[in-house]
Amino acid sequence: MSDIRFHSVRKTYGSKTVLQDLNLHIRSGECFVLIGPSGCGKTVALRLIAGFETPDEGEITIGERVVANAKHALPPEERRIGVVFQDYAVWPHMDVSENVAYPLKMRKTEKAESQRRTADAVAQVDLAGYERRLPSQLSGGQQQRVALARALVAEPEVMLLDEPLTNLDANLREEMRFEIKDLQRKTGSTILYVTHDHEVALAIADRIAVMDPKGNLRQIGTPEAVYEHPADPFVCRFLGVSSFVEMEKKGGRFVIRGTDFSVGNPPAALADESEALAAFRPMDMTISRPSGAIPEGSAEGVVERTSLLGPIIDFRILIGEQKVRCQIQTEEAVARNVIIEEGSRCALSFHDAKWFSAVADGEEEA
Repeated sequence: MSDIRFHSVRKTYGSKTVLQDLNLHIRSGECFVLIGPSGCGKTVALRLIAGFETPDEGEITIGERVVANAKHALPPEERRIGVVFQDYAVWPHMDVSENVAYPLKMRKTEKAESQRRTADAVAQVDLAGYERRLPSQLSGGQQQRVALARALVAEPEVMLLDEPLTNLDANLREEMRFEIKDLQRKTGSTILYVTHDHEVALAIADRIAVMDPKGNLRQIGTPEAVYEHPADPFVCRFLGVSSFVEMEKKGGRFVIRGTDFSVGNPPAALADESEALAAFRPMDMTISRPSGAIPEGSAEGVVERTSLLGPIIDFRILIGEQKVRCQIQTEEAVARNVIIEEGSRCALSFHDAKWFSAVADGEEEA
């Protein structure tokens, strides 16, 4: 078993408390993503697992072993952990094989065994044939694969990845995130991946934990559950572009503030509220070009900005006194003649609202 548990872990630096009473269970064999804004403590959590930091209170276990508490901590080399950082940290004077074999050299592994495991790790990251190349002869993505292979060669129980794709260009980031997921399936290792990038998190995670700026865990769940059913406005905002529409009650129903248009019924928990928030992803709205009156079931808006973003068209739309973001696939926009000029009227229909208490939005970073 290589599950990881935080039991009431606290970590401070001087007068600043970074993690307070952190309780977390990362299951054996899963790819678990810890996501949050810069400074929230996610990298500190990773460093505590790795043994680079020691908790002030509580304990951390890997499988059945207590690896750290306030009184005792196993050194990193005794934790069977592989670590990959965002800056690759490959040795520039060593070729691929020498970089990958370095952990085995430090352990004084027998030569034949070292060669076998090095070859296996290089093959696992699809770098066979590049063994004698120096890092300067590799692309950024290939260097990152070297770092992954070096972490794998020691056959770790746990892989810790700290923003490993940040320094790659957009195309390489997309390629590498799928390779990391494939690698996890092949090896069966438990992976903790730390990032602030919600696209990477949603693409590779078996489960996601969202941290707020104060180091609190706001929600843990599968990517689908956290994205489609965010626990609060903070989670909803952090996992992608969202438009929050202020709703007010008129005649017993919620309507968009400043209009008479309703976007649907809120959950029963908000039945007694006089105000609420309805959140929508950009694809949760359908835009059309009205030829006359606004169709029933749609709200009238004015297009403030139309932006071509390659495969999608992004609109910023004013409804009453509120602004929302709507997106549509470019091919569909052309086919339906909805590349609407800035300043023009539009009709907007809403679906899949995510409802929140208006009070919750003011407490989103509490």
